[in-house]
Amino acid sequence: GRPLFWGLAVDGAAGVQAVLQMLRDELEMAMGMCGRPTVQSIDISLLGTLSPLLSVLQPPQGLRLPQR
Repeated sequence: GRPLFWGLAVDGAAGVQAVLQMLRDELEMAMGMCGRPTVQSIDISLLGTLSPLLSVLQPPQGLRLPQR
C-alpha cells in the first residue's frame, strides 16, 4: 500500500526495502507478543470480538451480543 510508495518516493528501491523490513519487524514483534512464532500459527482465537467496555456498560435494550 501507501507505505511502499512513501519509501519509494524517499529513497527509491532502498526505501521500499526499508519499509518492508519495518513491516516485517513489526509483524514479528506483534506475533511474539501474542505467543505465535510463525504466521501459520495465527488463527481466529487471537481476535477479540467484544469490547471490554461492554462488560462494564449496560448495552442498549434489544442489542443482541454474540455468545462466547
